[in-house]
Formats: sequence, structure tokens, C-alpha cells
Amino acid sequence: MRLKIPNRQFLWESKVKSGEITQEQAHEYEGTHQPAVQCKANSERKCRNLKMGGVDWSPEYKKARDQLEIWALLRKKKLGLKVSSRRIRRWICKTKVVNPWRRSLESIEQELTAARENYKDTEKKATELRSEHNDRLYAAMAKEQGINAKQIKMNMNQIERLRKQARRVRRATKKYRTGGLSRVEVKENGQLKTYTSKGDIERVCGEENLQRFRGAYSRCPFLEEPLLSEFGTLGINDNSDAVLRGTYQTPEGTPKYISRYVDALRMPPEVKRRGLIPDRVTTSGHQAFWNKAIESKSSEPRGLHNGHYIAGAQSTLISEFDAALRHIPYHTGYAPTIWCNITDLAIEKEKDNFLAEKMRTIQLMSSEFNTNNKQLGRDMMKHGELSQVFPEEHGGSRKGRQAVEQVLNKRLALDITRQTRRSGALTGTDTKSCYDRMAHVPTSLSMQRLGVPKGPVASLFGVLQKSIHRIRTAYGDSEVRFVSDPSNPIQGIGQGNGCGPAGWIALSTPIMAMLRQLGFGFWTIAAITGILVYTMGFAFVDDIDLFHTGQYLQTGEDLIPEMQQAVDAWEQGITATGGSLVPGKSYWGLLDHKWDSQAAKWSLKTIEETPGDISIRKVESDDMEILRRVEPAEAVKTLGVMLNLEGTDKAEATYLRGKAEAWAENIRTGVLTKNDAWYALNTTVMKTMEYPMAAICLSKIFQEAMGPCDGPCVVSRLKRLPIKAKVSEGHGLRPQ
Repeated sequence: MRLKIPNRQFLWESKVKSGEITQEQAHEYEGTHQPAVQCKANSERKCRNLKMGGVDWSPEYKKARDQLEIWALLRKKKLGLKVSSRRIRRWICKTKVVNPWRRSLESIEQELTAARENYKDTEKKATELRSEHNDRLYAAMAKEQGINAKQIKMNMNQIERLRKQARRVRRATKKYRTGGLSRVEVKENGQLKTYTSKGDIERVCGEENLQRFRGAYSRCPFLEEPLLSEFGTLGINDNSDAVLRGTYQTPEGTPKYISRYVDALRMPPEVKRRGLIPDRVTTSGHQAFWNKAIESKSSEPRGLHNGHYIAGAQSTLISEFDAALRHIPYHTGYAPTIWCNITDLAIEKEKDNFLAEKMRTIQLMSSEFNTNNKQLGRDMMKHGELSQVFPEEHGGSRKGRQAVEQVLNKRLALDITRQTRRSGALTGTDTKSCYDRMAHVPTSLSMQRLGVPKGPVASLFGVLQKSIHRIRTAYGDSEVRFVSDPSNPIQGIGQGNGCGPAGWIALSTPIMAMLRQLGFGFWTIAAITGILVYTMGFAFVDDIDLFHTGQYLQTGEDLIPEMQQAVDAWEQGITATGGSLVPGKSYWGLLDHKWDSQAAKWSLKTIEETPGDISIRKVESDDMEILRRVEPAEAVKTLGVMLNLEGTDKAEATYLRGKAEAWAENIRTGVLTKNDAWYALNTTVMKTMEYPMAAICLSKIFQEAMGPCDGPCVVSRLKRLPIKAKVSEGHGLRPQ
């Protein structure tokens, strides 16, 4: 309070204008922000670090422990040992001991012996005393919340019981929580090398991350002249406004597809009618967010962790101050110095695959910065949904949407195509490091297209373009590995950014609009309503399947060039935003029908009967690579479900049975009670079984041939429970 930091902050906050902040005001902000962070950090250092859990705590136990502590300190003082008198006075105030300084050594010894005996007796009854304390605690909570104390007690006991049960199940199913990265592999001169030392891991990860975050520079036109001079590094100027109005003319020398992409960036009329989203951080919104936040979530260690803001949300003054510190950058576009620190954390995408290029980089950002990003993403998505500008093809990162719904849509489209005997082509694409290669200018324009003001956008990308990166491993955090130069900044929005999912939807929506305008996609007439159903594909985050069907009587050979044009248009849109498609993770297949006169039925043509290729550019060059083509009967894993073009589910049944057998083996060898086994069945492997059921169709004849997918699960469960393993299926699965 001597610095009067809140008063200084509130005094000049009203002087800051929207989208503008002077150098003097920025200096004043830093002079307020950094001391505030330091004050809170110093306060935390003075807090006691309690070591708890060995003995159940209760007020009675605490009183017995305090009595033992005070008499032990007084005995040391009488013996002439070095003990702080101030510390003794604090404990005297706690315990209310009478005349402690005038006691003889003999009297203190007697009191210490009695305190030890009392402590031992209290420790034996610690669990019972804790239960009595909890009852009083539940009664007080019930009175404060206005509900039944018995219900609160049941809820808290249930939470604790489930926490311990889930821990046992994770141990049995080998779902261990790993620590930091302790090894990394990299290909050097054609050989695979493994590094385990702190310095080598940090060096390899730093080089990989820098290359990944600068990957957009390989081909994005917005990062090259003449568009770089036209839009700058943030995409916030008069030319950007012209793009949103639809009046911008691309300069000579830019690729033709950029003109189509720029046209798709025009602000939709409904968004324009609704206006811009708010660019203000309110105290009530700040408190509402942190009252529901999780303290254990990680953040950049040079800032404050979530616990500071959760505790501060209980105070009106602290909440007003913290909200003001968030509001000024959000409102003006300023990038605070502390926010520019980012810690990169590498995790494995696949188990035991330690190749640096195959790992996922999670970025730990400042709690304040990421809270602003989450508010921006939440408000932008809400505004876009109300304006109905998001394509129905996009199912990822949207409220109320599930991945299996996209699998079901894909399955239905394939079924209708076969039923109507039309030719069709499906291309599954995967975007290279989608969040890490999102160029800032196209992303900025895409977000402004959805009604985001310039202030939040400038603050978001301003911090990323001035970011200072460190590497976190099992050995701790490194020193600074690389720094982004604002004049030549690294790109990408970062995995771990609260605005990342919403930003990707905003970025990919104009690309999907481009394909719709070109006429590529699947269409059919609904059988009941008679309406036209159209989709250009099925998208869930960066997994996008392009589906194009021909006209009636159009052959598969005629459709291949059209599918190539659709893939080219999609690739050009991804290229415009800084991304790239991965040929090794992409595939394509063709549906073309033939009549089998001997079997008297329709079937799909094989690759040999309908030759043709689809190709895309390689990730880091302009050379074309032919995509892997799948036979109609070959299944490909799509969002966790094995699907093929001919509509059979043998591959999915085999996949599910393999999952069930692996789970059953873990349960068989694990140490679980009957209740734990039942809990494990319903919360782990049965969720795996339930997930694809909306999109697959397992006939009874097929189940008899393959056996039930969850057969191993049922047998393993019955062996754990007091039920005969040979009991019939109908009785084994009946409601209890």
C-alpha cells in the first residue's frame, strides 16, 4: 500500500483511449504492472508451505501439536540453546500459555511430557476427530449456501472416493502421468541420434521450435513483398479495412488465388449489422472467470500462477485492479513486457516416439495474457455463431459439436453416394502443425472479419511477435533459447493459446467459402423435406476430408481431374494462411460403380479398373508428390473410427476388439477391488466402445462371425465380480 499501486492505476486508466496508448502511458503501465507482480510474488514467499497429509487435520490435533511445539521451544531456551524469542512469543499468543517465562526447567519438562502424551492420544484419534470437524464444516457450508448439510457431506465424500478410485484404475490400466522430457531423438546425416543431457535436449527442441514457428515463411504470400508492405506484420491498417469492406485490389505480381482469398475475407453483412464485439475487461467478468478457474493449470513461471488471481477474485479491490491491468492491453493493443515470456514444453504425440519433429509443442503463457485470449476466443465464437457465418462443415472447437458427428456425416454421405450410384472422390488431408504455422496477417484479417476490434488483435499478435522463448524439460527451464524480432517475427498462434481453437476456425472459414464458390462438394436432395443438402467436406480442427461427387452418369475417370482442382484450391487456401498439407498423412479414394452380371449386384471398381492419381505439393518445396490411394475396401482411421468407401465395418470391429483385449489384460493383471473393476469398465473401455456406435453398423451375422467387440471386457469383468464368467450374455449385461 505504500506504493499506492491501485490508486495510480485507476488514476490514469481513464485517460487511455481505444486503440491508442502513448509511450509515456506505456511506461506508466509497466511501472505499475511489474511492481504489482513483484508485490504478489513477495507475499507468496512469506506464506507458510504446509506439509500435510501424514495425519488427518482437526482443530484438536492442531491444539495438541501447538502445545508440544511451545514447550519444546521453552525447554531449548532454558537450556541456553539458540531459539528466536520472537518465535516463542508468537507461539505463546497461539497457545495462551500462562507465565511461560517464569517457569523452571523442571516445570517445563513436566509440561512437555504431558504435551507429548496428549499428542500421542490425539494422533490415535486423528481420523475420528477429522470426521467430527468435517461435520461442523459441512454444517457451516450448508448454512452459508442455504442447502442441506447432509448433501454437502455426501458430495465431498463422493469426490474424495472417486479421486482415489480413479488413481487405482489409472495404475491398473497403465495410464501413467509422465514427467518432463528426458530424452529426444533427431535424424542427423541419415542416422538417428538420441540425446539425454539437459543442454542437448534444449538445443534440439529450440532448433525444432524455431524452424516450426518460422515454417510459414516458406510460401505464405502475406510474408513476402508486395503484400508484406501492404499489410505490415499485424494486418491492422487502411488496406486491412479495405479488405473487410471488399474494395481492396491486390497488387500486380501476387498469385491469382490470393484475389479469391481476399474476396472471401470480406466482412459478412450480418456481422456488420451486429457490430464489433466488446473490447473491455470488466471486474464482474474477471471475477466470474477466476471463480471457476482451476488452480493447478500451468502458466508461464515468470508471471503469477492461477492461484494468485483465484484468491484475488475474492476481493473487490484486487479484482478491480487485476481487471484494469488486463483491460488496458485488451483495449489499446499494448503488449506488456511480462506477457512476452513464453515457455515451450514438448510432449509426445505417440507413445515412445521421441523424434523432435514428431512431438507437439505446448506453449505456457502468462495467466493474464491467456485469460484475455480466452475472452477474445469466447466472444468471437459467440458473435460468429449468432451471425451464422461458420460453415456447417466445421465441427471442431464449436459448442455442442462432437467429433463422432463428423464421422457420421461422412458415413451418411458415402452411403447416399453408393445408393444413388453416383461417382465420388474423397481426399483426406492433414495440415502441417496448423497452430504453429498460422500466419499473423491472414489470421488477424480473419478475426476482424468476425467483428473483433483492432485492440485485442494487436495485443494478441504484438505479444507473440515480441515473445522470448525458453524450453522446459525434465531438468527444468532453460535460459532464453530464441527471441522473436518484431520486424521479422515468428508466426503461429501457439498450442496452449486460449484463442487458438477459435482463431483456427476464423482462419479456415474463408478457405471453405472459396471452395463453395468454385462449386466443389457433395450435394443431394433430402428424401423427406426435399431441400438441397450441400457440403464441401468434413472438417474437425486440422483434419479435413474433401468430398466431391459428380453429376449423374458421370464416370469416375471424369471426376479425377475435378478432384485434383478441388485439392489444388484447398491447398492454395492453406498456403495463403501460412500452412502446408502433409502428403505422408493424406490419402484419397474413388467411388465408381460397376454392374456384376454374374452376381447380379453393384460393386465398386478397384484402382486397377479406374487408374488415376491426385498429387499435392511437398511441405517445404514446390515439387509435387502423388498421394496414397486407397482401395474401396481399405479402411482409414478417421477421428478415431475406421471407415472405408464401401461401407463395411470389419476393420472397426477388429480395432475395437484389439482395444478390448488390451484393456482386459491390464485389468486381469491389475490389483483392483470389485467396485474398482466395475468403475474401470464403465469409465474407460466402454467409452471407447460407445464412441463410434453412432457412425458404424454391426450386423448380427457379422457379430456372430467376429464375436462381440467387448467380449474380452465382459469376461474380464465377470472374473473380477462375484458372477460366473460362463453366464449367458443376456444375463451378464442385464441391469443390476
